Amino acid sequence: MLNATKGKNIIDAMAKGTSVSFATPYVGLLKTMPGANGTGGEEVDYAEYARVAINVNGIEGKTIMAAAASEVITDDDGESKTQSFAQNQEIIYFPENESGPATAAVGVGIFEGRTGGTPYLWQAFKDAEGNAKSVDIPINSAPMFRIGKFMIKTK
Repeated sequence: MLNATKGKNIIDAMAKGTSVSFATPYVGLLKTMPGANGTGGEEVDYAEYARVAINVNGIEGKTIMAAAASEVITDDDGESKTQSFAQNQEIIYFPENESGPATAAVGVGIFEGRTGGTPYLWQAFKDAEGNAKSVDIPINSAPMFRIGKFMIKTK
């Protein structure tokens, strides 16, 4: 799902090497997915959990997301359209779950701030066949996205 204005703003910023027109975007892990308007989802809740800044071109600090690229795809109606996407060029680490509770994440959300608010981009985790899946976060583990495994894309 995508709040078109803010989601496109992030991808455009990565493609053009400019800053986004709002605060640094943060990625959060979701234990329940939000509804169509972005409300109603819940983030994981182990004690040390925090959202992680995904700095883009033009924003201070390390650039986590690589410059955006585009490809031509065929949509469900058989029409060709251009889709933009960007992948992480650095590992995205979340704080280690040191004291629990053990939990599971079912997706991710991109937020405008370190805390509060509803996500403006969100996606459920899927397996290779496209089925929804969850990822366990047991005590003494640190969730992460390896390089190239976290992608933001337009539809």
